[in-house]
Amino acid sequence: MSRARVVETRLTGWRAGLVWLAAGSSIAVMIVGLVVNSVVGPPQPEEPVLVVAALVLLVSSLGTVGALITTRQRRNPIGWILWLSAFLLGFGAVVRAYVTASIATAGGDLPGTAW
Repeated sequence: MSRARVVETRLTGWRAGLVWLAAGSSIAVMIVGLVVNSVVGPPQPEEPVLVVAALVLLVSSLGTVGALITTRQRRNPIGWILWLSAFLLGFGAVVRAYVTASIATAGGDLPGTAW
């Protein structure tokens, strides 16, 4: 494979930086969501530390591998699927923390809780 062909298939510049930024932010968002959920959540049996660690490891590995594949081979759908999965898992953790905080502190009156 020629050098021009390799450069053509890679995602470079600001696009690659954006993919890595989103992968890193999904990990950070997942951790923030889990912390907020554990601090504000209603009294319930605590999630085992192993489950929380497994979720953080899952999101970080999905985001890292997805971003790595996406920046190396931008047309490979597996990289985009893994990257998007990490982002959605992180987003889901934040939504869960928001709903839990809304129910625990405001009685479910915060906007979007019922939705």
